[in-house]
Amino acid sequence: MSATTAAPIVDATSLDATTTALPAGALGFPSKDPQFDGVATAVNDAVNIIKTSTLPPPPWAPVADAPRLRPSQIREQQLQEFLNPPTAWGLKINLSTLYIGPEQCTRISQAMILNKTVTSLDLSMCDMGTPAALEMVANLKRNTVLQHLNVNGNFFEPEVGVALGEWLKSDKCRLETLHLSCNHLGDTGMLPIAAAIKENKVSRLSFLNVRGNMLTDVSGAALLDAIQKENNDALNALWVQVNDISDDMAAQITAVCSSKFPEPP
Repeated sequence: MSATTAAPIVDATSLDATTTALPAGALGFPSKDPQFDGVATAVNDAVNIIKTSTLPPPPWAPVADAPRLRPSQIREQQLQEFLNPPTAWGLKINLSTLYIGPEQCTRISQAMILNKTVTSLDLSMCDMGTPAALEMVANLKRNTVLQHLNVNGNFFEPEVGVALGEWLKSDKCRLETLHLSCNHLGDTGMLPIAAAIKENKVSRLSFLNVRGNMLTDVSGAALLDAIQKENNDALNALWVQVNDISDDMAAQITAVCSSKFPEPP
């Protein structure tokens, strides 16, 4: 296989596809170009894995006739899980930096609608654009297992932030980490996300990356309010660098997040 051909690696827990970076704006797959053929193969493999993969039930699935534990037993179980973290459950799909374009990004997000095995999806620097990003959010809202999403560097517009805010409000959203850096959210797209963080009292989101989104202290103030412990107890890492947020505001955000970082059991 040539050095420029995308080489998917599939095992029990992950699918990774890597290749030499393609030119920005590469939206199709010319049939005679081995580099593009490799990327097309990576996308097709990813779609196939998403649609057909099977795994044992996740550890959080209800267990029939499970014995009730005393508080001391629950505490001991939590301590053991902290000292010996269980193996992460779920598949990882990584198509980062392949510049697959909006059509292929939509194929991936459509395949995710009914998927029950993929917990991590990386579509960073995939030339997604705004329409495909909006469709992605609509599709992923119907997914019930995705925990980690990376869509850095896809240059989508504020309306995607509005759609993300609606998703993050849902008590069915299982996202724990969300990477949104190097897009064009602006304050218009960020404020709905901040509002969702504040309103959703059962949110699992613990990490949010919004670096490089043309945010100002308007967004900074909304985020600072949203992450206060009385409003949101889950989010303990928020990256806001490379914006027009003042150093003082950024420092306050960091301080609040640090104060909420979970202590060992």
